[in-house]
Amino acid sequence: AGSTRVVPTNKELLRNAASTLSGPPGNRVPILIHGGTLIDGTGADAIANPGVLIHGDQIKAVGPAAEQQASQLTQVTRVDATGKTVMPGLIDAHCHVTFAEPASNDELFFHR
Repeated sequence: AGSTRVVPTNKELLRNAASTLSGPPGNRVPILIHGGTLIDGTGADAIANPGVLIHGDQIKAVGPAAEQQASQLTQVTRVDATGKTVMPGLIDAHCHVTFAEPASNDELFFHR
């Protein structure tokens, strides 16, 4: 296996996120999230301690396959999510498609 970088806290993850996630998806360092509890959004029961391997903008593997694939990579950022909930693939799709441009501050504040 190649080099690994352990990111044990959310603070460190956020500090390193710009360099880890910047650039074209093919040039980004893969991320392995491990140790947390996975909620996959399908309605299935939560899964304790799966690996989630993310490369670029895609989830590449979940579970034992994620750990196995990460071990074959020359570089990977490891995120210890022990005691945390992992919910990959969420999209903030919140919008108000029925609202036109507000004509006043009152409309702006009433339509939030």
